[in-house]
Amino acid sequence: MKTEKNMTNDQIVFTLILHAGNSKSDSMEALKAAREGNFVLSEEKQRSAEQELTAAHQIQSTMLADFANGEEFPVDILMVHAQDHLNDAITTLDLTKEMVMMYQKIRNMEGKKGE
Repeated sequence: MKTEKNMTNDQIVFTLILHAGNSKSDSMEALKAAREGNFVLSEEKQRSAEQELTAAHQIQSTMLADFANGEEFPVDILMVHAQDHLNDAITTLDLTKEMVMMYQKIRNMEGKKGE
C-alpha cells in the first residue's frame, strides 16, 4: 500500500483507528463542555475532532485511490474494525454539533426566562 511507504498495512490501519478514536473522544469532550456551559472549550474540541477526522479521511482516501490504481491489500478484521471506528467518529461528530446547538439554545432560553 502506498499510503505510507515505511508503514505496514497493520500500522496504517492502526493509524486510521487512532485518528478516528481521537476524533470521537474529542467530540464527546465537546459535548460534555457544552453540557457544562463551556462553549469556548466545546468549540475547541469540535475543531480538534474535525482535524482528527480529516487525518483519518486522508488515510482512507489514499487507501481507496491505491485500490483504484490496482494496489492489493488485505481486508481483514482490523480493516473492518478501522472502518467501523471511522463511521462511528463521523456520526459522533455530526450528532455532537447538533446537540451543542441545542445546549446553546437551551442556555439562551434559560437566560431570557430569568430576565
